[in-house]
Amino acid sequence: MSLGGAATEEDGELVAKLFGSVGRIWRADEKLFDAITGLNGSGPAYIYLAIEALADGGVVAGLPRELALGLASQTKSIVLGAASMAIKSGKHPGQLKDDVYIAWWDYNRWHSRVREEWLSGNVDEFCCCCC
Repeated sequence: MSLGGAATEEDGELVAKLFGSVGRIWRADEKLFDAITGLNGSGPAYIYLAIEALADGGVVAGLPRELALGLASQTKSIVLGAASMAIKSGKHPGQLKDDVYIAWWDYNRWHSRVREEWLSGNVDEFCCCCC
């Protein structure tokens, strides 16, 4: 939230109380709101991209498309759980990621491909394009 020039601190407290009842409130300078909108407003697209990528990976691994898409679409509980862990643990998401161990997968190879080909480039660019 950013208070306009005519808004008082009391106005800010009222707005924070109202919006705080349904989510967390941050105060930020008005000049940051394009970037904030790009980051938060396009969040669902990131999740759809993750679901699509997971389903495609399942198909490559031999799953039928319908099953792969169904399994990948159930990741909402995984996403909610991971987000909750990131908020409650106080750990950096990179540390949480490093704490995950996938015994049946070549994690280092998987991780480097995800970072290089999907997350680092595309999501960063996508967020900036939405500003």
